[in-house]
Amino acid sequence: MNTDLTTIVKYILKVASCSLRLKDQRIQPKTKMVSPDIHRVQYFSFLAHTGEYTDYDPFGCPFPVLANMTDDVKPVGCSILCNNGTEKLDDNTPCYVIEQKVHHKMSPLVRYGNCPLGVCTEGICKPQNKAEDCYKGKEEQ
Repeated sequence: MNTDLTTIVKYILKVASCSLRLKDQRIQPKTKMVSPDIHRVQYFSFLAHTGEYTDYDPFGCPFPVLANMTDDVKPVGCSILCNNGTEKLDDNTPCYVIEQKVHHKMSPLVRYGNCPLGVCTEGICKPQNKAEDCYKGKEEQ
């Protein structure tokens, strides 16, 4: 595997969520998305032994993600409870500082403003005092 693909594989394998408080930042819906490519984003998992992307991985966990307006996908938080343990993202992984319950309530294909950005540190998505528009994909993806 080349370095870029290895990095992508590691990122997808680790995408997770955590239960951080959203503090004072609020995510507000802006507009309905119209791009035909939007349906690509939502729950992703990866089968490491086959190298194929799937919607369901019997050996892993579904990881909530959001995308920005250029379809760059980032995880919601940096850790998730899975198979009686906790999976954590690697340090310095870009993430959204959003609680999993907030992600769950977000409407698919709606553009949200002020999605707080962070970087993973020891399984916690630490705020970076930056934000961007983001959206959630369809549930069936």
